[in-house]
Amino acid sequence: MKAVVLAGGAGAGLRPLTLDRPAALLPVANRPIIEHLLEHLVRHGVTEATVALHHCPYPVEAHFGDGTRLGLTLRYALERRPLGTGGAARRAATAFAEPWVLAFGTALTAVDLSQVLAAHGLRSAAATLVLAPTAGGNLALDRAGALVLNGARGPARFRFTGLAVVEPRALPLLAPGEPADLLDDWVPRLLASGLAVHG
Repeated sequence: MKAVVLAGGAGAGLRPLTLDRPAALLPVANRPIIEHLLEHLVRHGVTEATVALHHCPYPVEAHFGDGTRLGLTLRYALERRPLGTGGAARRAATAFAEPWVLAFGTALTAVDLSQVLAAHGLRSAAATLVLAPTAGGNLALDRAGALVLNGARGPARFRFTGLAVVEPRALPLLAPGEPADLLDDWVPRLLASGLAVHG
């Protein structure tokens, strides 16, 4: 299975720690956040990952090389100008023919990705987002598990955790090279086009 890992953001919320390095390389338990993530993806069957880079990109490639040390093939997609979470994912996954995993490079997760993939496979969704309950979230799910944007009422509110499974048919809704945000631009277009997004 393939994955796209988004590690190009400037990490503005973590400044000054991210002035001269990407947020994905910040250490947790003496290892970069993205290293924990990549190991987790490998444990769940990911064999190839493309890392989308923009802010301070070269230390990531220098640290991981071709990925052999972690047990997967790593490729790098450098953005000359920031494309946002949706645009960067679309660019990195253009040639993918099978469902793929999308992960934010700062996502520390222990979620059972095998269960997420199984749930995704049972539905005809264009994308399945891994969500976590939160009081202030703007995402909700209907009774069938389909995503509802900006309509969350009552206690059933969720936030996106930075992990998703995406079908190739979701990609054409963004133009090549178009800057776009995953939740603000891409997901609304999927829903407006009649393509299901589940959580």
